[in-house]
Amino acid sequence: MQRALRYRHAYDPRHPLGAWLNGIALRVFLDQRKRQRSQPHALGESDAAVAVAGTSLNGHAAAAPDAMLAADLDRLLVSLPPAERDALDRFHLRGQSIAEIARANSAAEGTVKSLLYRARRRLAERAHVEDWL
Repeated sequence: MQRALRYRHAYDPRHPLGAWLNGIALRVFLDQRKRQRSQPHALGESDAAVAVAGTSLNGHAAAAPDAMLAADLDRLLVSLPPAERDALDRFHLRGQSIAEIARANSAAEGTVKSLLYRARRRLAERAHVEDWL
């Protein structure tokens, strides 16, 4: 919500507010995921105990919420058409600019922007269907 408030001047009232907010939420999530992957993660005592034992506190097989979320997100990303998935990966995960992606794919910048828009829209629709949003 902080980012939405920070960029409220960029909202175009001719477009649905929900779609705009979903786009911001997706970008925040992907940015956070990118930062987490690039930083080493230190296990706490409780994390180490679960990792060593391989079970949760109730004795069932442990499945970390982050791992489950990552698996669900990976499943959603794999469901995208390859061109959209590649553009989304390059822009959000690798931090490439639209111009860099366009040069790498021998495409116009407008095409890359369209691919990113469609990829975000498909992810938001699928996330909504699966009750993520």
